[in-house]
Amino acid sequence: MILKIYDFLRNHAFVRWAGCLALTLMLVAAVVRLTYKEEIRDFLPLRETERERMAVCQEVGGMERLFVVFETPKSSLGGVEETTEAIGCFVRIVEESDTAGWCQDLQATFDTENLMETMDFVLGNAPLFLKAEDYRRMDSLLALPDFMGERLEADVNALMFPAGGLLSGSISSDPLGLFAPLTEELQPSGGGQGFEIYDGYIFTPDMSRAIVMLSSPFGSSETEMNGRLIAMLDEAIGKMQAEFPEIEARVVGAPAVAVGNARQIMKDSILAVSLAAILILALLLYAFRSFRDIGLIALSVSWGWLFALGGLALVRDSVSMIVIGISSIIIGIAVNYPLHLIAHTKHQPDVRQALGDIKTPLLVGNITTVGAFLALVPLKSVALRDLGLFASFLLLGTILFVLVWLPQILKGQGAWSKGQEKCFKEQGARSKGQEECFKEQGAWSKGHEECSNGESQMVNGKWSNGKCHDLLTRLASVQIERKGWLVVLVAVLTPVFGYFCLSTEFDSDLSNINFMTEQQRADMRYFESLMSQNGRGDTVSLYLVSSAEDFEGALACSESRKGTIDSLKEAGLIVNHRGVDRFLPSMREQQERIERWNKWIEKHPELLRDLNAAASRHGFAEDAFSTFAEVFEKEQAAVPFDDFAPLTTGVLANRVAHIAETGRSAVVDVLFVRREDAGKVREALPEAFDMASQGAAVAKSLSDDFNYVGWACSLIVFLFLWLSFRRIELAIIAFIPMAVSWIWILGIMSMLGIKFNIVNIILATFIFGQGDDYTIFMTEGCISEYEHGKPVLASYKRSIILSALIMFIGIGTLIMAKHPALHSLAEVTIVGMFSVVLMAYLLPPLLFKWVMKSEELRMKSEECSA
Repeated sequence: MILKIYDFLRNHAFVRWAGCLALTLMLVAAVVRLTYKEEIRDFLPLRETERERMAVCQEVGGMERLFVVFETPKSSLGGVEETTEAIGCFVRIVEESDTAGWCQDLQATFDTENLMETMDFVLGNAPLFLKAEDYRRMDSLLALPDFMGERLEADVNALMFPAGGLLSGSISSDPLGLFAPLTEELQPSGGGQGFEIYDGYIFTPDMSRAIVMLSSPFGSSETEMNGRLIAMLDEAIGKMQAEFPEIEARVVGAPAVAVGNARQIMKDSILAVSLAAILILALLLYAFRSFRDIGLIALSVSWGWLFALGGLALVRDSVSMIVIGISSIIIGIAVNYPLHLIAHTKHQPDVRQALGDIKTPLLVGNITTVGAFLALVPLKSVALRDLGLFASFLLLGTILFVLVWLPQILKGQGAWSKGQEKCFKEQGARSKGQEECFKEQGAWSKGHEECSNGESQMVNGKWSNGKCHDLLTRLASVQIERKGWLVVLVAVLTPVFGYFCLSTEFDSDLSNINFMTEQQRADMRYFESLMSQNGRGDTVSLYLVSSAEDFEGALACSESRKGTIDSLKEAGLIVNHRGVDRFLPSMREQQERIERWNKWIEKHPELLRDLNAAASRHGFAEDAFSTFAEVFEKEQAAVPFDDFAPLTTGVLANRVAHIAETGRSAVVDVLFVRREDAGKVREALPEAFDMASQGAAVAKSLSDDFNYVGWACSLIVFLFLWLSFRRIELAIIAFIPMAVSWIWILGIMSMLGIKFNIVNIILATFIFGQGDDYTIFMTEGCISEYEHGKPVLASYKRSIILSALIMFIGIGTLIMAKHPALHSLAEVTIVGMFSVVLMAYLLPPLLFKWVMKSEELRMKSEECSA
């Protein structure tokens, strides 16, 4: 079929090029409608619950928060004063330079005014926030002798202080301190937040650092705009330090880490890509000695890339840029197809004959690799499903171009110059009487005899005295299966690596693939310790997400867990609990609290009269406690969630979230537990999670997915090999090198301490695809030599060397990268390509000769018996 298409297009030039142009234009039209996004969550194999948790963590976990940390020069009060002056200078500079309005929520001092407004709201609606234990406390206070008099006397004394004006509002709303637990929980230092307020400025408990906070308007993943924002902040820090040279300041937070990652990736990539481009170009020029051939390889892969985007546009409206970036590695597989065909035309000048020789291994390798990538489609990860589709389309598009249109472009590639008669070697010898026979890639020199070494044929250069000066061809001519010591070494090492491969580890800590400076790591550890209970480093924070279609349902879900949380607190397993149940009650809970309030005021009918009498005796005006009286006198009623806006947009803003991608509403409880008790708490509350366990669960899910992919790929490849070769022993010959190379990869990684992670494990699949192609080509070459007597195996080996070197150089140069994710890609590439090339070179010829020899002996035995 392939040769019939070649002949038809060869004789119908208009159909050939019009068809290619029409299909290309259709692909371009499909690609134009695609939109692109950058969403790391699409890459992760998340169930709906896990996706919801991650979305909530993004919204309420402060992932968009930036902190400017100011180091106090000394612990004395003078050092603190100098720090506050430096902060004021910094804020002034930022306000002057922030013409785009990016820092509208810049917070250098604690917002006392907002806190007072929140307290007024809470005290004015106190019955909605009081719990049963609060009533027991109030009853015990009111039962004390002369409690009112002593309390009002304390209020008078408090109003005498300079800060008394700030207290007047709270005294008016709660003169007896009955609602004190409410105001205490609203204080900035309450709830386990390890910060101190000095003159309005926010300091760490030891007063060694001061903090200015702001939120990035671009989120945590938009590195380009965040980079501009951080550059503006760094510039402001520089100007501040010109006036306060003893003050050090730096920007920390998730957006800053993301920007640092992006910058380091850019630096590492530029270095690696530049070096790789130079080395690969030099390699291709050495191999082909023709810019035209290099251009044809690039054209084939580029058309395949366009085909992949166009194919994806048929089934998706948008595609992740992360998928596109990762898919660039697939070029290392796609480049095999044009490379093998072009390289083979150097041995077989007749393009049609070369296409006939190479089409079977190309198709078998392509179909098995595409089948392996299609195994990604059933996975939970949206991005990995797209990756499987994109990789499959890319390989299909490339093989389509290579088998249909590339041979038409190659016509005449091996043709003799005009006026020369056809030149024949073993595949065509020189015609009698011809002095010199020219090809594009080299010439036969006058008087030179045909090279007798069938495995060292002329490739990309001149023959001289029967020897070829092409290093790649000389390497391809080496028959390592005849090296007895190497065969024994592989046989000994394989079970050793098989033992070690069982202990290959998967690094589930996602922070290990982030690039952070030592200072950033120290700052992150310090702030994590502050966010734990009272800055104690022996506790961890567990998050408990309650979600529903609306906030009312989310609050009801959260309240249903209150009994379990209280039991764990009584058992001492929960050190502290920061939740929403106190200040964000559901409608049902509000109604219960109102009924409890009404019963309580019925028990104290004389409270307001006694308070007014005592207030008059202590010199207070008649209406001094009117706000407190209004709470007692008005009819209490449950209010909708929106009425709690002073709380949900202020102190509880990081406890509520609306998940845009699902449309659900969520509230979050934070449980502080000792590290040794975290497991017990998670057993009682399976929905509770911390960032580390969530990352580990996601990583485990990804690891499980790739275990499935490994088995699925192996099964698909083996079955197709069996169908293709029609003999199970040939399928086994082609499959064993892939299995052995995988044992070597895992074993070497284990022995060298190289771990799989969420990034480099994808590359392992690509290396498997490369090994698939290599072993199929080697097996096909062995079969061709056996059946037709054509010494083509060296040609296949040479193409494999080129392909492997391109992959090795393209990604292996990342070994110089400082970014841990990129560095890990290079480590796996170096180990993987060494293993798959060694096994592809060694095992197929060795096993094929053994099988054929056994077959011949069996046939001779049958003949003798006959």
